[in-house]
Parts: sequence; C-alpha cells; structure tokens
Amino acid sequence: KGVACPRPSSGSVAVLLTQPGASSAGHALSEAIFLSSVLRMARLGAFQHKPLYVIPSLSRLWCCHCQQLVDATSSGDCILDSLSPPISPMDPNMKASNPLAYLVFQIALRFLPNQTVSWFSLFKDEVNGKDPNFACPRRYDAVVQPFRSLVGDASLHNEFRQHAAELCGLQEPPAVPKKRRLVLLRRTRHMRSWGDVEELLQGLLAWAKRNDWQVEVLTLGDMEPCEQIAALQDASIAITVYSTEHHLASAFLPEKAVLLVLNTKVKARLKKLEDLRGPGMQRNASVARRFVELCGPWRAAAEAREAKEADSGGSWEPVLAPFMDNSGTAAARNLMFYAFNNVTCHVLATSKKVVSRTPCGSDDLLVTGAVSTHWDDLIRVLDISLIHLRRFL
Repeated sequence: KGVACPRPSSGSVAVLLTQPGASSAGHALSEAIFLSSVLRMARLGAFQHKPLYVIPSLSRLWCCHCQQLVDATSSGDCILDSLSPPISPMDPNMKASNPLAYLVFQIALRFLPNQTVSWFSLFKDEVNGKDPNFACPRRYDAVVQPFRSLVGDASLHNEFRQHAAELCGLQEPPAVPKKRRLVLLRRTRHMRSWGDVEELLQGLLAWAKRNDWQVEVLTLGDMEPCEQIAALQDASIAITVYSTEHHLASAFLPEKAVLLVLNTKVKARLKKLEDLRGPGMQRNASVARRFVELCGPWRAAAEAREAKEADSGGSWEPVLAPFMDNSGTAAARNLMFYAFNNVTCHVLATSKKVVSRTPCGSDDLLVTGAVSTHWDDLIRVLDISLIHLRRFL
C-alpha cells in the first residue's frame, strides 16, 4: 500500500500476551503470572542483556500472512505489530476500567525491579500513521509465548503473592494456613452462581459450629482489588465455582490451603483409574492409589460402567477428582484441590418463575444459570480437609 516497513530488527526478545484485561480479570491474572515467569527468567539472566518487547496482541499475530508481507522466498517466522495495540497494562485508563487487571500487571513488573519500562507502539513513528490498519513484520531472536495452561512453580506463585501484599500495603501473608477460616465465594452474576443456597448455608454453618470454624460469604466482584487479595490471603479453605473467583483463590490462598470447586467446565474423562496421577505427574503413584482405595465402592461401579461402554468408546468419570481443566495453579501451589463433577444446573425458564434442573457438562462452559451439587458430599470433603489441615492449624 505504499507504506515502507523498517528493516526487521535483531537482538531482541518478544514476549507474547493476548489482550491483557480485555476480556476478564481471570484472563488478566493468567497473563500476569505468565509475564511474572518470563521476567523472573530475565532476572536470572535467561535473555542476557537483550531488550524485551511485551506484545499484547497475540490474538492478531502469528504468521498466516507473514510470507505475503515479507517476500515469497522468506522462510523465517515473523510477528505482526499492530499500530493500534490494546490498552497498555500501565495505562491509567486501565486502572479505571479494570482495576484488578491493572494491579496484577503492576505485581508482575516487580519481578524485574530497577528497570525502565515504557509502552509504545512499535514502528508507529517510522510508518507515521499513513494507514492505521497496516501492520509491519518484525523479527526477534527469541519469542516467549504462553502455554495453554497456567505456568510456574510454588516459588513463583508465592513471590507473586508476596509482591501483591507489598503493593497493597497489607501485612505479610501467612505462608501456610493458620486460621480456622472458610470463605464461600459468590459471583456478582446469576451465571455460575450458587443454587440451593439455603441448604448449602445450613450445611456449612452446622459444619462450622461442630468444628469451631468461621464461615464468611464473599462477593469478590463487589470489592476493591486489594480487598479481594486481603480477604483470600489468610483463608484456609475456599469454596467456589469454576470462574474468575477460582483463579483468584488459586493464586492468593496460602500455600497448602484447601480449594474446592464445582466443575462447570468440560469434565475430565478417564478411561481407567490407573490414569490418575499423583504425587506430581506420576501415574498410579502413592497419592493416586490412596484415592482409589478410599473410593473403592465407586471404583467397582465405575469399572462395570467402563466395561459396558468400552465397545462404544464411552468413558466414565469420578464424581470427585483431584484435578480439572485450569487447576494447574492449585497444583503448583500445593493446594489440596478437589473438583466436584456431579454438578446440577439451575436454568431459569423464559417465564422467570420456574427453575429447571439438569446435569451440567454438555457444553464447554456453563453459562446459563446457577449450580449446585450434593451438599452432603461437600461436607464429607470438608471433614477430610480438616485431616489435611491439622499439621498447620
């Protein structure tokens, strides 16, 4: 189009993000943890003295059309830099529009202290805005992009949590559970909110009285970002639905706390119990075998169902599982994590007077109503959680 692109650069590293904070606080948290991991690598010398370019346009990148933009003979990968990038994580406008996203990116930048950070649109001056829809190719020595799962080990996440407390002016967060405090996290929307609330609260309050625990119901979406972190950082047990709240709890609970989640995402499918992992990624190891032992009656029924459906390629799944989609942060932080897969959806009918109940899991992500499970199962898991927490409390 008559716009001359600068010569591709060298000696630099691209860090690819999607669109920080553009969709949800949960996505922004995932991006910030990834960025924290990259900046920790830089702090440890992984990129020598090469400049890092954080590019928040991954959804518009990668090289379907690079060959057309460069030349027909080029075989190298390139990245397309938009002249109108999404809002910067350091822009005060983000602080106003998405304060939690703004906060978690400030936390990430603390992993590389004493560095000058600036935000600008690559090549904007060279192209001089002749075509706001045009994007120039750019080459880098290395590219770092997020994996599909959340990244990092316990030390990374604990440092992230420590920086959050410092940035918010909070007391140093406890490293492990110290309080007999349970938080029930509720959402600001009906989508994936709690169903059968009265029965749920009656069960929790009776359990709390019997065991001398404190129960709090928190609506994180109605709280300021630092208030959300403060509310989570000393809780020993959190109960939530798969949502942004589950990501926040995974990141800010004390290490080795308990996180219980109603799984409304696509359910984890197992062909056989020997596919269970634990400890770590080892199949059928001590933790996995103990889980099988405790769930003996269920195993027999599951194996019978598996045998029945084997010819048709069917699969079965546990009612309770120590993992689910996006439970990587909980695993990295050594949380006692359980996902409840026997989830019921409460869908409000068109008349808004009748609630129908159906098993969840037919869609990729439940977006239609409130959810519940067998609350007696939840209380049983809470009793098991107390055994785990005895070493700390």
